Amino acid sequence: MKTKIFLTLLCAVMAFGANAQEPQQRQKQEYPAKELIANAKLTDEQVTALKENETTYLATLRTAMQNRDDREKAQQIIKLARTTRLVGIKTILKDKTQYVTYLEYEILNPSFGGGMGMGGTRPRSNNNGGDNFSGGGNNN
Repeated sequence: MKTKIFLTLLCAVMAFGANAQEPQQRQKQEYPAKELIANAKLTDEQVTALKENETTYLATLRTAMQNRDDREKAQQIIKLARTTRLVGIKTILKDKTQYVTYLEYEILNPSFGGGMGMGGTRPRSNNNGGDNFSGGGNNN
């Protein structure tokens, strides 16, 4: 009898503990992350602009999700939104070092607010062997 009571209490405590942890895991990460702001040395204006850029991007994604009936159109909207988002980020992060730091952070933290985690985008190569700041070409 004591064993049954003990096991019942143990199960109740474990269930309570599991429920208490869920809200912490579901918390939305802030975008851009504080670590990124510090590492890329972003100004307050850049942080504000990145937040506005991300808000616009997420609104566009929501619009695309509403167009589920026309899958092709939704995919076009998403593709354009991703391109626009990355162009916006590159425009905001004028310093090449900041942009590279941003991309590295996105790649290493795919679930961070947002970029990849929020928007699901991954930076793509422009297939010309160069970086996006020098106009392309091989820089050997």
